[in-house]
Amino acid sequence: MYNKIFTLNPFLLLALTLLFATLNTNSQSLEPPTYADYWQRGNALKFQVISDLGISPLQYSGPGYAFQSGYLYEYDGYNVTINSEIDVAALFTFTDSLQLSSSAFLFSNRFAYTIKKQLPWSIFSTTNFAGISSSIETNLRNYPHLGNSAFSYHFIYSLALSASTERSFNLKKRNYTLKMAFSMPFFANLVRPNYIHLLNFTYPDFDPMNDFSENKKTVTINKFPRFEATFSVLYKAKTGNVFEFFYKFDEYVLKTSQPVYHKTIAVGLLTNIRLK
Repeated sequence: MYNKIFTLNPFLLLALTLLFATLNTNSQSLEPPTYADYWQRGNALKFQVISDLGISPLQYSGPGYAFQSGYLYEYDGYNVTINSEIDVAALFTFTDSLQLSSSAFLFSNRFAYTIKKQLPWSIFSTTNFAGISSSIETNLRNYPHLGNSAFSYHFIYSLALSASTERSFNLKKRNYTLKMAFSMPFFANLVRPNYIHLLNFTYPDFDPMNDFSENKKTVTINKFPRFEATFSVLYKAKTGNVFEFFYKFDEYVLKTSQPVYHKTIAVGLLTNIRLK
């Protein structure tokens, strides 16, 4: 099932087309500051789709909200980001054939560390970065229509390759930057209940430490295909603060004994407050 729905969002192709179209516009490259650090604070609205075969063959989808806070450090071509994000979502499903409707509540937290280095060459007058990121992610879901026997979770620790490209331009005498960022994991530790029966994760009967150790798996990209892409427009104010309007797309599959498909689309605003 998850193989059929694991497809690239058409919006990504549209965004790529728009980006290359802007490369032909008149622009002014802005020299990046030698040293700068920012406190980051962001808010985003999300739409999520989850196919959790361990619970049912149904696909859950619904809106959500995310808050993130972090720190961004730029120095001599290096870009270091430490970021934490918390999001909640209400998920629903309904099928006419089964005459079944249900709901789920999602809570997740993600802590990420990214370091990127500016590349020594430019393509189409863009500034390009490449690096590596690590993240720890927990994902908790409760299915109230099934009672307390329907609590599930997964835990992910991953290392990923990260890259971004930036293009600065002027519009009505204001400075903007068009940015694309990508991330793809090459190594991950996954913890996912094996779903032999629902009591594996039923309060208060399950043993979380035993469940963690028995279901921990070390995988590579073939067992954990994931693609993250962020498209942003940044505006730098005279105060040095940077406002980033972004669209983010995240899609992955946990190829464990009970596969999980997860897709997230988010739109939001990230404020980078200049500290020095």
